[in-house]
Amino acid sequence: MFAFSKKHLMLKKLILIFSISFTVAQAQYTDLINSNQPGFSKNPYSVGLGVYQFEANLFHRRHQPNRFFDTPVTTGLNLDFRTSFFFERLELSLNTQLVNEKQVLYNVFESEIGTKLGLSNFTLGAKYLVFKPKYKDMSKIIRSWKKRHSFDLNRLIPHVGVYAGYNIRNFLIDAHNIGNSPKVGILLLNELDLRYNFVTNVYYDNIGSDFAEWSYILTATYLFSERWSGFLEHQAKFNAYENTSNAGGGLTYLFSRDLQINSSLRATFQESGLGFQANVGMSYRINRHVDKFIPLDEFGNPIEFHEGKKKRGFFGRLFDSVKRLFKKTEEVEIDDIDEDGTPITKKVKIPTTERKRQKSVLGKIIKRDKKIKKKKDKEEKKAMKKAERRKEKEERKAEKKRRKEEDKKVTELTKKLREKEELLESYQRDKDDLALNSGGGISIYKEEKKEDEGQETDEENVDENTDENNEEAEKEEISTKNDAEKEIDAEIKRLKEEIKADKKVIEEVLKRQNERRQRYDEEQARKKKERKEALEKEKSKKNRKASIPKKEENKNELKEKDEKVLKEDKGGVKIEKEEIKKADIKENKEEK
Repeated sequence: MFAFSKKHLMLKKLILIFSISFTVAQAQYTDLINSNQPGFSKNPYSVGLGVYQFEANLFHRRHQPNRFFDTPVTTGLNLDFRTSFFFERLELSLNTQLVNEKQVLYNVFESEIGTKLGLSNFTLGAKYLVFKPKYKDMSKIIRSWKKRHSFDLNRLIPHVGVYAGYNIRNFLIDAHNIGNSPKVGILLLNELDLRYNFVTNVYYDNIGSDFAEWSYILTATYLFSERWSGFLEHQAKFNAYENTSNAGGGLTYLFSRDLQINSSLRATFQESGLGFQANVGMSYRINRHVDKFIPLDEFGNPIEFHEGKKKRGFFGRLFDSVKRLFKKTEEVEIDDIDEDGTPITKKVKIPTTERKRQKSVLGKIIKRDKKIKKKKDKEEKKAMKKAERRKEKEERKAEKKRRKEEDKKVTELTKKLREKEELLESYQRDKDDLALNSGGGISIYKEEKKEDEGQETDEENVDENTDENNEEAEKEEISTKNDAEKEIDAEIKRLKEEIKADKKVIEEVLKRQNERRQRYDEEQARKKKERKEALEKEKSKKNRKASIPKKEENKNELKEKDEKVLKEDKGGVKIEKEEIKKADIKENKEEK
């Protein structure tokens, strides 16, 4: 675990330092070297006070000649010296180039003039960090994994620095001696990720000369491991005579805390065609940086050292004497010796000094922890209340659904019961109709039989076989009617039993439903009452806290009133005693 954390810290430091305008840590000074090589861009941060840094870069450049006089082949050494003075944010730098150039005249055919060895650039410059944005520490977000791993939009706000320099060209070789001129620029740096950074430089060079030039540089850097990092860069220059650009990339290797080795390769683009440039270099620093030491006491408070009083002028002494008149003083006895050598005690007035102690660091930490804990408790309480409300809502929803289903079930049962009752009524009607029909048929049969007996003599020609058949048909009809009556009676009996059972079921369902609903309503009422009591308790607590000083005031007022009453009572008792004494004296006189 320790090894991992150490590695992680190392990575964080490297991310902010490596390569061309590789970014640095939040302070100006960094534990590891902060180099601009092997690229052309600069980061807005300085190397820090007490640091002396040297950057050397050996390069070889080749391109097609495109002017009457040109230097198509150049080999040279680029040298940079960087250090900080006065402020951590301020950096002073010196840049120069020692080159060996092949000079040619190019009209139709190329003719070589010769080679020149000398300085091609000499620039004194200074840069200052103007603005440094603050980023959120996403690792402290513990409630949401998504937020902790999300992109912080504040990282789009760049670090801003300004650059100002002066080109001195009086002693340069002829091809580069175009006169002294100032140079200004804006330096931007975006820390987009722990490993990925983006640098933007915009310059206006050779100001006030015939060769005034605008240029920009875009650099993207990426940290591969603790020691290796890489970059991609694009540069473009615009002046009145030609526009040129180049693009390339490179690698850097951290050899030690104070030594870095780098290399790069880039393609150059001119009007005449393509070219290339190769660089190999190193950066080294002499580290004499000393962190500010702040002595602390046992409680973590900074110890203040009082220096002797400085000599003040006339008006300063006058104001001090006026202030002394209004200062509080106290008398102190001091042992002293008189002129004769006898020991004496003197009383001296000394101004009272109020000792003001700085707040303890430990106290601040405890206060901050309490604040965080209070905030956390508040959030947890809020989340609990929210969860309870959600749970109650779900319970209400489920109860509503359950009641709906129960009501549906009861309606279905009542509907079936009603159908059975209607069926029973229809069976009763059928039975009544059947009874009426069967009674009428028998009476008609008897009357017809009597008529037949009375008219036997008149109807001798009627066939005996037809009478027998009619009798048999009537008997069968009566038997079928009796069977139908029996079936109807059995069906009526069954339906009555079913209706009775269904009514019992419906009563039990309604009873259970009412009991359960009553229990639920009682539970809801109890919860509501508990919530109300809890709110009242909280309100009473707040009121109690707010009314503590008022109570003390009331107590003091009551004490004063009681004292007044006691004084009045005592005065009244004295008066009564005096009156009693006077009355006794009068009685004694009268008796005498």
